[in-house]
Amino acid sequence: MTLLLEPEPAVPIGLLGGDPLLPNGVGWPTCVSCDGAMTHIGQFGVDEKLLTLFQCNNDPGMCADWEPFGGGNAAVLLSGPTVRTAGPPVPVSFPALPVGVREVPQAYEDLRDGVIGQFGGEPSWIQGPEVPSCPNCPAGPMRFVVQLESGPLDFLFGDYGSAYAFDCPSCQNAAWLWQS
Repeated sequence: MTLLLEPEPAVPIGLLGGDPLLPNGVGWPTCVSCDGAMTHIGQFGVDEKLLTLFQCNNDPGMCADWEPFGGGNAAVLLSGPTVRTAGPPVPVSFPALPVGVREVPQAYEDLRDGVIGQFGGEPSWIQGPEVPSCPNCPAGPMRFVVQLESGPLDFLFGDYGSAYAFDCPSCQNAAWLWQS
C-alpha cells in the first residue's frame, strides 16, 4: 500500500510552500555557501513533531542543495508551540498548498508521474539508495518520511527529480536530499 500526497484534503498532514509554522525565536535558515535565505519547501506532521524542509534557490546548481548535509538545504524537526512565520524575501517561493494522504494499492514506482509525492513507505530512488546515517548519534540509517516530486508543483529538484526526507527518531535530527 502507498500513501499518496493529495492536495486540499479534508484532514491535512502537511503544507507545501507558503509560510511554515516555527517556534518563537527560531531563525530562518540560510545557505552555508551563499549565505542567502532558503525557500520553504514543506512541513509535515511526524510523531507529534513538524518536519520542516528548506532549500537554497538563490543560485540554482551552485549551492549543494542536493546533499543531505551539504548546507544548501535544511531539514528541521520542531516541537512545542509554533506560530505562522513569514520568511524573508527569497528568489523562488511557492504558494501554500495543504496536503493529506490517500491510500492506494499500487506501488509508488507505478504512480510517480504526475503525483505530488508519497508519505512513508519505501523511497522510490532515481539513482539508487542514499539513505543518510544520523550524524549525531549511533542510530545508523535514518527513517524515511516523505518523497516529493518536482513536476506537479515546479519544485527545483534538479532536472525533474525527487526529494527524499528522513528523520532520526532517536535524537530528533532530520535530513533531506534530492536526485534527478
